[in-house]
Amino acid sequence: MLYLAVPITVYNEFFILPFIQSVIKKNQLCLVVYNIEQEVISELSESGYPGFKDLKDVCLSCVLRA
Repeated sequence: MLYLAVPITVYNEFFILPFIQSVIKKNQLCLVVYNIEQEVISELSESGYPGFKDLKDVCLSCVLRA
């Protein structure tokens, strides 16, 4: 399983496009959308590891150190 971490600004401008969404779904990519300024995970893709959803809104630097 491949996780792709992207800043929320990039996600809001690029990853919401229908074509990109279809590529993500077809290739079963798991997105971790993070907020650089607040240092939190803003969104996790539906196809990600189920236990990983519990990490939403936790300190991003804490996740990256794990």
